Amino acid sequence: MKTKLKFLLLFLSALSATAKITIIKGKIKGKLPEVLRYTAPVNGASGFDIYYSAKVDKLGNFEIKTDINEITFIDIHYNYFNAGNLVVVPGGVYNITITKTKES
Repeated sequence: MKTKLKFLLLFLSALSATAKITIIKGKIKGKLPEVLRYTAPVNGASGFDIYYSAKVDKLGNFEIKTDINEITFIDIHYNYFNAGNLVVVPGGVYNITITKTKES
């Protein structure tokens, strides 16, 4: 019985440690960026020089998909300037709007 219980606990902890796809869907209002970049952890680590690009369509829509296995920060950059930060959970789905005015 103890062996089965240990196996079950090991199995459940392995399931919770696997990465899940987190999706960030967004809309940019105003001038569209030349580049939309974001940070996401790689093997649990992130740094200032690890960026990914997201494609923005003609209507300003974009989607970011990233595999994470723990709560983490995602930083979004509009034309290399910070557009916002998100705290995301594994498997979460988020909808955001970025408003770009002439002054910002």
